[in-house]
Amino acid sequence: MDERSRILEAGTALLTSSPDGTLSVRALCEAAQVSPATVNRHFADMPDLISAIVEHAFASYLASRPAPATSPDPAQDIRDHWDDHVAFALGNANVYRSMFMPGVRAPGAVREMMQRLLLGLLARCADAGLLAMDRNAAARLILATNTGVAISLATQEAHARDVSWSHEARDALLDSITATGSG
Repeated sequence: MDERSRILEAGTALLTSSPDGTLSVRALCEAAQVSPATVNRHFADMPDLISAIVEHAFASYLASRPAPATSPDPAQDIRDHWDDHVAFALGNANVYRSMFMPGVRAPGAVREMMQRLLLGLLARCADAGLLAMDRNAAARLILATNTGVAISLATQEAHARDVSWSHEARDALLDSITATGSG
């Protein structure tokens, strides 16, 4: 594994397990077995490093997922995709929250991968006659709402999280974008 990959792997593990959501360059260097100069050679500053870690974590998550579900119910596949996204956010709360820190760039390549996956699911809904709006508009609504719900839950203390309202938001949104509602 090259230096940059070791830094990103170590950074993801450290950020994920950090009790307070912070990342120490010293701990990162130790875990990745590199010097601070090596980190500086690969990343301009801390926001650049955090941006790369967030993108790496999301890309790893998306790459580890099985191919998009193709159940007989494409709306159920969208619900499952929503729930997977929220589960990733809750399982990686520090990484997910870091995406919204000042100076951290939104992971563009990851956002594009998520958009393509969602558009594929929405195309199946459209083919089944279930979609009540343009699939690009539906994708924007789903991504914005799913991200908002996920960040809201990820910023709550674990013992205070009530994931049931994620399902309520998901189903209300699906009702509004599908011709027959989410059922």
